[in-house]
Amino acid sequence: MSEIAKFLIKNNLINETYTNYLVRQSPNGLREEEKKFLVSVLLKDSEELKKIKVLKQDKIYEIFLKLSNHHFSVDNFFNEAIYDYFNKAFSDNNNFNKINIQRIEDYFKKIIFFQDTNDPQKITLNLNSISRILYNKLVNPQEDHLFTKMKSYVLESQISDNINDDVKLLLLILDKKMNLDFEFNLDFTIEALLERIYHISDKTNKQLLEQKLLDLISKKINNKIPVIIFEPSDFQKVRSERKKFYKTLWEKEKISLNSLTLLAILSIFEDKQIDSYENIYDKLNTHDAKNTIIKLLNYIDSNIFSNFENYSHESDNLYITSNINSFRSIIRTYMNHEDKKIPFNLFNPIILWEELTNVQSEISRKHYKEIFNTLDKDFITEQLNKSSISLLSFKKLLENYKDSFSNKINIEILESDAMKSLVQIPKKRTKRKPDSRINKKNKLIKYINQHSKIDEIDKNFINRYSVDDFLSTKGSINNKELYLDILNMKKSTVRRTSNINKIEKVVTELKSELSDTSWA
Repeated sequence: MSEIAKFLIKNNLINETYTNYLVRQSPNGLREEEKKFLVSVLLKDSEELKKIKVLKQDKIYEIFLKLSNHHFSVDNFFNEAIYDYFNKAFSDNNNFNKINIQRIEDYFKKIIFFQDTNDPQKITLNLNSISRILYNKLVNPQEDHLFTKMKSYVLESQISDNINDDVKLLLLILDKKMNLDFEFNLDFTIEALLERIYHISDKTNKQLLEQKLLDLISKKINNKIPVIIFEPSDFQKVRSERKKFYKTLWEKEKISLNSLTLLAILSIFEDKQIDSYENIYDKLNTHDAKNTIIKLLNYIDSNIFSNFENYSHESDNLYITSNINSFRSIIRTYMNHEDKKIPFNLFNPIILWEELTNVQSEISRKHYKEIFNTLDKDFITEQLNKSSISLLSFKKLLENYKDSFSNKINIEILESDAMKSLVQIPKKRTKRKPDSRINKKNKLIKYINQHSKIDEIDKNFINRYSVDDFLSTKGSINNKELYLDILNMKKSTVRRTSNINKIEKVVTELKSELSDTSWA
């Protein structure tokens, strides 16, 4: 070594540290600000890092190349420039090509893991960046910790009501609450999310990726999440593997029942498109599909068919079945469950009438009142006006169902005079007029005059009368001493001062009269 070199080193005139070497080895050179940042990170000088706010965007990646994992955990490492760098790179409308994103993705993961989620300037996660983290969770189980950390980035207070369906699915996967007032199309959103994460890498096995995504959704979804499985008219577009998945969700009761999920699941059971509720049971062949209808009949009545009540032109045709044999099969199944109330209103009234007029039927004998309550009075009369009902059949109906049947006939529009003559119109009962005050007074007088001792008097009977009614009998009572005792008994039950005063006045008068009588 030359004498001059020894002199420079001995007197600390040369910085021969590795830190200085790294800083100087930048291929394109670093500006003073980037050099200061890199030196501060390498020396773990958090106070100096706090002062640095600006870094040249095209030098950030070069800085990262010189760092090890532990450098990213240095206090005050993250600043606005670094956040901005990654926010731009992973934005949905970024200009980075796929190679550039893959090049910086490992650093992106480090930042997600190490940065403080409470930092108001933290990385802004979006559909693109969240999808990439989800992808890594699915293909690299060891990165699950990163996915877990990501959940804390998405604040529920930041979730808008007006979000796309694919975002709703991501929120579901992230265990975030969302507006439950609006349903989203599950099949559409799964397909959209799958396409997004599939194109993250050219090496991905799409079938395997889809299966892992479906497994994750299956763990997250529950029947409180309002989803449409798929539009019934899209049945042919849904792949068979996806249909099996939806069927499993249904069987595990992880999908809520609504007017679209039921049609979709019945389509899966039947392996054919079912997109209408008109006589729906008549369209079914498989055992599972038919049992599903029967199992959910009450729920269909109250939560699905009720949605059509405002559309009278549609509701006229919305029946579970118009087939008499299907009707009997359903009702017999129902009759085995006594705790269930049969929703007869879901069946075509024509078949209800057909069953009702079969007086030998067990169903009609047992449930005729419910069927009568379901059928309209004018409808029944209209059926009677048809020539298919004989007078003999009409008599049998009257004999079997009595008032339940006759009360359901509109005499004014009944055409057959012979039938009219058989219908006994119930006579209107004359309302019994209430006793007048005079009659009530006479009953009270008669009651008191029948007794001679206070022990014989029924206190409850006396208390049925008002004070005024009771006092009005004074001149008609034979036994004044008894009447005086009854007055005192009545007084003990009265609360109003004015009534007490009235009784005391009569008591005083009676005592005076009795006193005068004794002197005489």
